[in-house]
Amino acid sequence: MDFWDVLIAIHLLGMAFFVGGQLVLAAVLVPVLKGKPEMKEAAKRFGQASIVALVLIILSGIYLASHYHQWGSHTLWAKLVLLVILFALMAYHVKEGQKRWIDPVLGTISLVIVILGVALAN
Repeated sequence: MDFWDVLIAIHLLGMAFFVGGQLVLAAVLVPVLKGKPEMKEAAKRFGQASIVALVLIILSGIYLASHYHQWGSHTLWAKLVLLVILFALMAYHVKEGQKRWIDPVLGTISLVIVILGVALAN
């Protein structure tokens, strides 16, 4: 296992935490804790941990795209555009609070980003 294998593992673990955490929040915590103060605390803690995961994903992604010469890939650029949209929607979500439409949109965009990442790896 070399440096690049470790970097790929970090990238994948960050992605699994971020997308997996969204699924856990949507499928488990929201139905159980909706309207309770614990929900806000759980979402806040996930948000804080997500920032760390996203920083790891971005930094490792930059190095991986450079190492594998993927900056000219349309798939990578589609992934990056969706990532910017995801960040903008997340910022809106944090600022404006719960909007029913935003959770499935965030989840869908995250899954499309994962699919594009898989396409890049092949």
